[in-house]
Amino acid sequence: MTRETLKQTVKDAARTTRAAGADALKAAKDEATKTASSAAKTLRAEAVERAEHGKAQLSNQGMRLNDALLHRADNADYEIERRVLNVVAGSVAELSEDLRSRSVSSIIDETERFARTHPGAFVAGAAIAGFALARFARASGRQYNNPATEYPVPVPVSTSGEPAVPVVSGAQNSGGQYGAPETETR
Repeated sequence: MTRETLKQTVKDAARTTRAAGADALKAAKDEATKTASSAAKTLRAEAVERAEHGKAQLSNQGMRLNDALLHRADNADYEIERRVLNVVAGSVAELSEDLRSRSVSSIIDETERFARTHPGAFVAGAAIAGFALARFARASGRQYNNPATEYPVPVPVSTSGEPAVPVVSGAQNSGGQYGAPETETR
């Protein structure tokens, strides 16, 4: 083999390898694009499904609130209270039905449109909603995490029927029922 023939063979092999590498790279890129697109569609579908489920739960909760408000209105003591509760219940029911009848994407589109046209009102509303949710979460957490709210402690009563004031009957006392210091009543 001559030097020129060897040079030409190496050049041809380099071209072939480069072309094969470019084809492999293009195929890998196309496959990655398809996989990413498929994953994005799957994630989007999952997110929409979860949002629809949350929307349905929120709508159902609104309808339960509507029923509770109507029940309270039926048992209201004053006419003005009855009227206000009926108006609020009607608004809650209308909002719940509107929420149930619309798609998540239309709700998101309308929210974005409102945020663009009224940014101050949107930020204020978001802040109020955030404070309300935080307060609700804190109150809900306190209700379930505070044993005192679930199991009230009985107040001891003396033989005369009046509440007894516990008095530790000595610094050395370490026993009583359940290991508590014994008490006297005054």
